Amino acid sequence: MQSISDQMKTNRHQGIAEVAAFIDKQSKDAHDQAKKLVDDAIDRIVKASKNIYAYIENRRLAKLGRLDECLEKFDKDFQILNSKLTEQTFLPADQMLDLRQKYAYNMFDSISVPVEASTTVQQAENEKFFNDYRFYHELINLRQKWTFFQAALTTVYFPAKKDISLDKILTFLEYRHDRVLENYREHLSTNEDSKDLALKPTEDLLNQLSFLSRKLLPTESENFDRIDEKTVEAEAEAEVEAEVEAEETKPQNPITIDVTPKTDSGQGDDETSSTSSQSWQIEDASDDDYDTRFQNLSQSMKILEKQFEDDFRLVQSIPRW
Repeated sequence: MQSISDQMKTNRHQGIAEVAAFIDKQSKDAHDQAKKLVDDAIDRIVKASKNIYAYIENRRLAKLGRLDECLEKFDKDFQILNSKLTEQTFLPADQMLDLRQKYAYNMFDSISVPVEASTTVQQAENEKFFNDYRFYHELINLRQKWTFFQAALTTVYFPAKKDISLDKILTFLEYRHDRVLENYREHLSTNEDSKDLALKPTEDLLNQLSFLSRKLLPTESENFDRIDEKTVEAEAEAEVEAEVEAEETKPQNPITIDVTPKTDSGQGDDETSSTSSQSWQIEDASDDDYDTRFQNLSQSMKILEKQFEDDFRLVQSIPRW
């Protein structure tokens, strides 16, 4: 019995030491394996984050490159316009209209308060779709404000959130401006209340957005607009009809004829002579108005002749190839 008791004591101490050592060894091995897993996950996340940052930077540089292309085209057109101004040579009307529409569309703008769009409750609900598209409202407003830089304002960022795991991390997607509107159209088509809005053209769909900046422009902004030929013809016909009607309703002035016998003064024909008694001359009661109109017409003719001389001189100064 004593021997058994002694062996039990020995086994107790020895068993505790060996088992405790094994547990510590097992724990250390588990810690090492976990560290490998954690380090691997961290390496994947860091590598993926670097790829995301590199992608964003590359896209930024690409957009700035397109901005430089827009500026190069702008400067080229600006140089052509200034060269013509220096030479005092007119550009063709269609080219001037094109330059004005591209680069000087706001030449008649004045400081005005933006027009607030009236948004319905349903439209406000629809526009929540754009909450995930970062700065989309600023993008489309800049596209509207600086139309000649639209080539550099094409994409927006959309963060698609996913659970962080060893294989899936936070991804960052980029959508084109027009693709966002197509996604918005699909979003509207899923709701019965907004299906009619989804059928509208892309431009109308864009104009429905309440965060698109709008402002009132003065009437001068309509200058250089194309003239509707049908409207001009209709107005001309109306003016001709009004003149004919006025001529028909105009009271006729009495005509008197002087039949006093003419005497030969020896200076030639009385009707052309400076000493003519103005016989057979039709007397008009509105002689004063006629003289005034004649003076105005003479002045207008002088002005037109001066303009013709200036234009003819300008044409002669153009080099001929």
